[in-house]
Amino acid sequence: MTDEKSEKMKVLFVDDDELLLTQTRIFLGKSDYDFEIDIARHVEGALQKIEDTEYDAIISDYKMQARDGLDLLRAIRKKDEDLPFIMFTGKGNEEVAQEALNLGADRYIRKRGDAKSQYDKLADALEDLIR
Repeated sequence: MTDEKSEKMKVLFVDDDELLLTQTRIFLGKSDYDFEIDIARHVEGALQKIEDTEYDAIISDYKMQARDGLDLLRAIRKKDEDLPFIMFTGKGNEEVAQEALNLGADRYIRKRGDAKSQYDKLADALEDLIR
């Protein structure tokens, strides 16, 4: 019998900023929780990964090149209404936040402030949504 608490929480992080992908993977890897972070650089790559792998949660930036995080959220919600989804962005506004929540995002977290506090908030939100 496997103890649920010892299993890694598998999370897909979608962002077109290479530095942020690396930074997020490092910070969440150092959090108090046991995350396994996969990355995708665009919506199409994320959708392919979701087809191939079962994730416990998705984190997505809003503003990306060809398609945005709302497009990703719409596509995910067509197939899975319950997969935890966090919009994690620095470029959105109140309208984007409202639309994300109306489309079924579980959380909307702004990228601002010091890195440690924003990643602590993100890690706590993931833990809360997954467990």
